Amino acid sequence: MSVPTNPAPTADAGLLAAISEALDVPSPRSDGVSEYAHRDLLRHRVVWLSAYLAAIAGCSYEPQIAAATVRQLIAETPVTYALYVPRTKPEPPSCGESACLLPGAHSHHVPRLAVTRTPAAVTAEEWNAAHPVGTPVLAYPLTRDDEPLRTRTRRPAWTLGHGMPVVSVEGHAGGIALTHIDLDGGDRS
Repeated sequence: MSVPTNPAPTADAGLLAAISEALDVPSPRSDGVSEYAHRDLLRHRVVWLSAYLAAIAGCSYEPQIAAATVRQLIAETPVTYALYVPRTKPEPPSCGESACLLPGAHSHHVPRLAVTRTPAAVTAEEWNAAHPVGTPVLAYPLTRDDEPLRTRTRRPAWTLGHGMPVVSVEGHAGGIALTHIDLDGGDRS
């Protein structure tokens, strides 16, 4: 059995590259308007390319001219929507203070000794026995990489159906996992 090898590039390779460029549009920002514009642009290019390729399929054509025509379509239908930008991790503190827990948020440094991290294995019952409603906390609603919310608990902790203990805090709807809650012993004035 012979192993297939890559054939020598043909004149159609330029046309295929142009088609690939026409369909390789960047991802939109998730804001509705950009998503609609992305879908509309892609739909327009697909319909145009389908009609154009059907028209040249049954006759002889110059691949270079066909590729130039496809690239003209790209130029005439540019990307006009907002592009998706992936989240990046915050940069390390640039203030020079090694105790800074909030990179980039230099207006409210929290001394490292004032924060007590909640143990990962604490249950809702253990939390409630040690921390009454109104306990000052630093809450990380999404990830610990994000800036914390300096707040207070607003009701006792409870356990979700799948076993995760959570607590409700002022300024955030719903429960936050106890693994994303730190005790805040800093000055609240």
